This record gives sequence, structure tokens and C-alpha cells, in this order.
Amino acid sequence: KRNTNYRKKLNDSRSLRIIAKVVRENRWESWEGIIDILKVDYNIEISKRTLRRRCKDMGFLGRVAKTKPKIDARIAKLRLKFAK
Repeated sequence: KRNTNYRKKLNDSRSLRIIAKVVRENRWESWEGIIDILKVDYNIEISKRTLRRRCKDMGFLGRVAKTKPKIDARIAKLRLKFAK
């Protein structure tokens, strides 16, 4: 039997849509910046931990881009040779 005595989530579907919109529009903003935007523009009070949890639930992921190596003359010559 499933336990149904869980705490109700404070964020309704409307506020989750607003959070998703703000995160998509401000993808380079910090968590604190997003919290400020939500508080000032949309009157949504949310903690940093809850915001991160809701974003994870909605499928937003934070990844660091892989750095590509510099192409010097020797590497460029080898790549051209390989391409031909």
C-alpha cells in the first residue's frame, strides 16, 4: 500500500510554468539572479534549494562545455592530410 501522507508541494502548475519560462529566458543567470527575477517580476518566493530541485524535475540540466584543443600549424597539416 502506498503512503499518501506526504507534504503538499507549494508550487502549483502555473508557478512551475513561470519558473520554466524564466530559466529558459535567463539561461546564463545565477540561481540567486533567477530567484530575484521571480521575486520582483512574478511575486514568487522560492528558495535556492527548491528552485534547483524544481528545475531538475523539469529536465533542466547544468553542464560545463568541453574545451576544444588549439589547432596549431602541425595539427592543421595532419588534419588536412587525413581529410584528403
